Amino acid sequence: RKPKVKGLQLSVAPSDKLASYEVLSSHPLHSSSRPGIMCLDVHPKNQEFIMTGGADHNAIIFNRSTKKIVDTLKYHKKKITSVLFHPSQNVVFTTSSDNTGAIWTPDAKSKYQVGSVLKEHTGDVVGSTLHPSGDYLVTGSADSSWCFWDIESSACKAKVATPEHGGYSKVTFHPDGLILAAASADKAVRIFDVKTQKNVANVEDHNATITGLAFSENGYYLGSADTSGVVKMWDLRKLKNFHTIELGHALHDLTFDLSGTYMLTAGKDIQVYNVKGFSLVKTFSDHKKDVTGARFAKDAAFIASTSKDRNLKIFGK
Repeated sequence: RKPKVKGLQLSVAPSDKLASYEVLSSHPLHSSSRPGIMCLDVHPKNQEFIMTGGADHNAIIFNRSTKKIVDTLKYHKKKITSVLFHPSQNVVFTTSSDNTGAIWTPDAKSKYQVGSVLKEHTGDVVGSTLHPSGDYLVTGSADSSWCFWDIESSACKAKVATPEHGGYSKVTFHPDGLILAAASADKAVRIFDVKTQKNVANVEDHNATITGLAFSENGYYLGSADTSGVVKMWDLRKLKNFHTIELGHALHDLTFDLSGTYMLTAGKDIQVYNVKGFSLVKTFSDHKKDVTGARFAKDAAFIASTSKDRNLKIFGK
């Protein structure tokens, strides 16, 4: 893993360039009667494509280059909680507060239709995470369970229920696919061995609901963020919290760029940090309401963000 990450670090945008990023474009998407974009994903390979999930129950695929909506995905009955592109297949995934997830595949006219509905959960499906192999999906739910799905057959291969910890708020696979991190209602991050589905370790230091959870691509660091504005960085080799940032306002998302050079948080604004030393590179305060999510493009060439103000924004140079 290390040589791969090293190569990515050499091509990533330097921090002085990132600090000069500004709004390149702003796109009001989704319904104005139920305003708010709740989540997003940037296609890992075709980076002109961005998918957003709305409070209006729909997901939208947007082309950043043409500035046009490519497709609107209508199935869910409540707000969308996560959207994901498959990196190598023409498949996308959505989860919703309507207790379901969906696997979408293109029809003959290249428009997405629901291929399978994922119906194992009895509470809000709060998010999903794709296994690095591309073969499996995990969904996490407020019903205190997570499900391990085989994408090709849409079968739930395992449902892991942990009622003693309360419902889940975030789930994310480690880059090697061997462990899964899941944030639970008791304000802990639970680490599961994917093969045995056993809870093998926990990190517990938050005093509020965890809303952001991500592994750095180097595989050593886990970042978590909560609704009180606290960000914690964990060293997985020691299961120790080695850095804390207190922002003082609710956070909704945390992510790293693919090289592991930068980390960002989304809340009242977007804050980008250099992971080495955690110095603040830039604060983006351009959204008019809370930022619900943000993602780095490859090499941090641009940043895409979504907000309760109904706008998808692209930041770059």
